Amino acid sequence: MSTLTTYATEGALPVGTTGDIAYVTGNDQLYVNDGGTWFYWGNSTEKGISANDLAYTGAKSGNPESGTSYVITAQPDCHYDAAKYVENGGGDADLGDAVDAWGDRSGNDNDASQGTAGDQPTYVKNHGNFGLQWPSSKGLGYLITTYTPASTPPGHTIVVAATPAVDAGRQMSSVVENQGANGYQAAGMKMPAYGQSGQGPMIVSVNDISAYKSTKPFLANQYTQIFSIYDYDGDQKIFTNLEEAFSGSASYTQGNIDTRLGDVYWIGGNTWHASFGSFGQTSANGHGGIIYEVLIFTTALSYTSDGTDLTGGNLKIVVDYLMNKYGVTTNYINSAS
Repeated sequence: MSTLTTYATEGALPVGTTGDIAYVTGNDQLYVNDGGTWFYWGNSTEKGISANDLAYTGAKSGNPESGTSYVITAQPDCHYDAAKYVENGGGDADLGDAVDAWGDRSGNDNDASQGTAGDQPTYVKNHGNFGLQWPSSKGLGYLITTYTPASTPPGHTIVVAATPAVDAGRQMSSVVENQGANGYQAAGMKMPAYGQSGQGPMIVSVNDISAYKSTKPFLANQYTQIFSIYDYDGDQKIFTNLEEAFSGSASYTQGNIDTRLGDVYWIGGNTWHASFGSFGQTSANGHGGIIYEVLIFTTALSYTSDGTDLTGGNLKIVVDYLMNKYGVTTNYINSAS
């Protein structure tokens, strides 16, 4: 029979084995171990919330609002997690199914959907991680969210855990973009940057059609990476995992931002997708890109950087959470430095 062991902090929990039970006095939480992973028993008596999950106030019921190793003080406008709320035909999708809906776990009900079969990604598991794999095509695959920012948004922060396509054509591809401007001019995150293999991600500005690209290529597209863009008046940043890959200080006007963030966000494509530009691309090695998790914030997410690495703030907590979840143990997989 398992016995209850008390620890002062969550960080003091041992690896443990299935069935171990622990009480952490520091956060007044009860934990149960399942296969070496600790889960805490939430206030709603619902077991199954990982101690390593991302927590924030307002999260959809069944997701943590506090008490985990990764707690942020800002609620995402959208949060899509392929381990949850992935649907096919109104029910939970099974591995190998086409995905017609991806539920929003932020608590804001900004679900994403796709009713056209040829544009639906496939539910997959890659290296133990659930993800949505895009069709291996430059012109197929996208999900449309229901989220349009409120009036006068200051800009946006977009964070994505993804395995980019192994691309033969090397065209720029959409990752997450707002459709306030048409097609390839849509504001948001694209990849790779203008035909440079492994170069990415890039920002298409919330102010105009300016594009800011990563200065550092990552080693190979088959690796899962955490990509972040931060795009606001006077401050533009790109991070791959924790490494700062671009810094800018362009000035923006609110009227331009209002126009360019004046529509819904699309995941993995844009209104130009019929020509090219989807996240799947045309693969030399037989697979399109995989997106595991997406977070969108239109509030300016807090961060600190020393010019080389992301060092603090809510953005770092989000990236740390994703790196831990998806097994990204190297800060930056880089062929150039």
